[in-house]
Amino acid sequence: MDKKAVHPYAGYSIRDFDRHQCLKLSWWFYLVMICLNKVYIVAILSFANMQDKLQLIQLVYPVPKTFYLALLVSVPSILFAYLVFFRKPEASTMVRWLWPKMIWLALLILSAEIILLFALSYTLGADISPQLYGQWLVTAIIIVLGGMIPRVRLNLQEFPEQLADNKK
Repeated sequence: MDKKAVHPYAGYSIRDFDRHQCLKLSWWFYLVMICLNKVYIVAILSFANMQDKLQLIQLVYPVPKTFYLALLVSVPSILFAYLVFFRKPEASTMVRWLWPKMIWLALLILSAEIILLFALSYTLGADISPQLYGQWLVTAIIIVLGGMIPRVRLNLQEFPEQLADNKK
């Protein structure tokens, strides 16, 4: 029995595309961005809290030194957010070059964060909270699952190009 080849975009409607005729980004990119940058999100939300600024930090990072080390170690995760937000036709060559490698980049950033946090906590004598191990595991699972989501694979294959305006 012959199966007809189905176009990869066949399941998407016109609303699934942006103004550059690219498939809109999958929710996966934003979820990974939140997971990788959670320390900065927690810091911003804590400072915005007028009642008890340390409550949220203590909830997510029970060992205070771990929070401050994570702020330092998570700097490379800003690159992931940069790539997601600056995926535009006029993007730099660095963004264009790194875009198809986003899953590997996310895994590399997470691995670097884990290694650096272990190294810094060992040298400074700080304990890593057990919660952090669970957060790393969940983040790693989310990143790996990204390779199995068809929309993510399509997003990684295409990059927005400047289109000629058809205005009269």
